[in-house]
Amino acid sequence: MAAPNGRLQGALAVYFASASSHSRRLPMPATDLNCPIPHLPQGTTMAAKPTGPGKGRPLSGFDGFLIFNFDIDGDQLKSEHQTFLRRNVVSELKAGASIAIQGITDTTGSDEHNIALSDRRVANVLDFLRKESPNKFTLIGSSGHGEALARGAGIKNDTNDETFRGVIIQIQKAPPKPAPQKNIADFIVRFSGVLDNPKKIDPDNVVPDKVIATAQKYKALPNRKLHRLGHQTTGFGKATAKTRSDLLDEIRKLRGADDLGVVCIFGASSGGRNAIEMAQEMDAAGFGITYLAVSDAAFFPPDARPMTFPKGTAKLPTPAFNAGKIAAGQTQNFFQTKGNDKEDLLFRNVTIYSSKMDQKEIHGSIDGMVDVDLTISIISTDVNDMHRDCSKLAQPKIHDSIVSVLDRADTLTKKP
Repeated sequence: MAAPNGRLQGALAVYFASASSHSRRLPMPATDLNCPIPHLPQGTTMAAKPTGPGKGRPLSGFDGFLIFNFDIDGDQLKSEHQTFLRRNVVSELKAGASIAIQGITDTTGSDEHNIALSDRRVANVLDFLRKESPNKFTLIGSSGHGEALARGAGIKNDTNDETFRGVIIQIQKAPPKPAPQKNIADFIVRFSGVLDNPKKIDPDNVVPDKVIATAQKYKALPNRKLHRLGHQTTGFGKATAKTRSDLLDEIRKLRGADDLGVVCIFGASSGGRNAIEMAQEMDAAGFGITYLAVSDAAFFPPDARPMTFPKGTAKLPTPAFNAGKIAAGQTQNFFQTKGNDKEDLLFRNVTIYSSKMDQKEIHGSIDGMVDVDLTISIISTDVNDMHRDCSKLAQPKIHDSIVSVLDRADTLTKKP
């Protein structure tokens, strides 16, 4: 009669409780645990008495399996044992698991006889697993315990019991392989207003290498790829829609299957308007914008928030513009108003914004952006020089902000 499963479980619990370690493995002999048990010489056992099909089952709570119902005095694996081991143990070994193997016997026969018998059962199981597993695996330990577990379970002497004619295989699963870390694509996009013949901007003129090199924390981040793109512009809106569309296509291509990191966009003059429009278009396409900056973005009197001033007003307040939704985590609008001027509309008896720049370009506050008024720092007297000086003053501040974004890229990047 087979012993109830709980009796073996209880005997295992007693053994684990007495073990010096907390590894929940059966106590091992003080030998090299990675050394396989040698086969004992042939002819050392009595003729085995058949007991029917081999059996196997999980060991609840002990991370392992029991194959049992070996023939009486038999050490050979039965076909059912082999099928069970292939299904439950070999698959784990192929996945990188380590194992410990212990042989057990019932209480028939002498202690010496049963120790040797349990050793042979362990050796045969180990040989089978090594043949079945194409990869080498770690043997944590192996030993024969003879009838010790049966006695611990309260089995009387000279009792045939199929449960204790077996081998215990404990599994230490391989730790899960970390998911391969994807690359993260970061982007810096620059637009620069010019008078004619707009061209692409090479990466070092988007933001110079020497500036990027100051982002020390960014350089230490793994799996980051920084892309710098840019284009000169002579206008904005529909006039440069294809330029922005081509850049967005290039960004998609460069990103590929990478996760999206930080996106910084900036521009000056007409490039400032393009930077705002690019941020809006990228936001609509699902690209989150981390930082958006403009310097002296090109606006014109009709763009200013509608206001009228009495004719002859000496100084007009800073004009304010609504450029639509500003979608960015951080914004900066650098501008100067020294180049702005005013114009009297005689037929309406009012004063409006104006300037001596081409098409009466004016500059000022932009709704939804953090304004940085540089007027006090402008010393030029020519309106075009004032415009250029504003961009020159803004550029190092924009670079500093971009470096700050790069150094915080790991915390600013949205986790997939």
